[in-house]
Amino acid sequence: MIYLHKLLPLLITPLMMCIVLCIIGLIFQTRFFIVVGLLLLYFFSMPLTAFYLVRNVEEYAVRLNFSQVPHAQAIVVLGGMLTAAPTRQGVVPEWSDPDRFLSGVELFKQGKGDRLILSGSVLPWQKQDMPEGEALKKFAVHMLGLNERDVVVTPPVTNTQDEAIEIRSLIPDATAPIILVTSAYHMPRAKIIFAQQGLNVFPYPVDFSANETRLTPMDFLPSAAALAKSTLSIREKMGQLFYRFKN
Repeated sequence: MIYLHKLLPLLITPLMMCIVLCIIGLIFQTRFFIVVGLLLLYFFSMPLTAFYLVRNVEEYAVRLNFSQVPHAQAIVVLGGMLTAAPTRQGVVPEWSDPDRFLSGVELFKQGKGDRLILSGSVLPWQKQDMPEGEALKKFAVHMLGLNERDVVVTPPVTNTQDEAIEIRSLIPDATAPIILVTSAYHMPRAKIIFAQQGLNVFPYPVDFSANETRLTPMDFLPSAAALAKSTLSIREKMGQLFYRFKN
């Protein structure tokens, strides 16, 4: 199922739409489809387009100060921050983006939650010796000084819905708030899924993908990074719609 969730959205990504239109144009010897495909690719590859798509999918959220965050029964940090780096002895965990983890730890140290819950994220195609949450717990305890009893790791999970189900089983009172920490673009979908499990979520978005900058000519020049952000935004918006209709 996890492969299906990852592969199906690829069918309507900008790059795939461009390829399909170009193939149609070549088959029917029609320049119109090729031109439209290339224009679509250019449009979604512009940093300006990517910025507004990302800000839209982030629902124009802003980073909160710790003083704006209420006390909760738990601080929940969703997975997706580590990669597996190769060594001569196997693989070791390496950071891709630590914002979620560091923000969750800081919230806990600020006394905003009674315990810190980490996702035991495991993807079938990743080479890793342990679930992500177990590696993060070791880091939190041995390097950041947290008490081992205050850090809980969920059983292995593969997606956000699995995370919500497992976390619900760890929460004694679903009506009491939990602080949910995840990337800003992922937060709207995560809130929907956690609400479907009856959880009372206070969102704490981090890891913002749209950088606030002044408008320059560079914003109109296509780039692979902008295309990746546009694609991420489209996939995430599809995920939001899927879970809304599913409910």
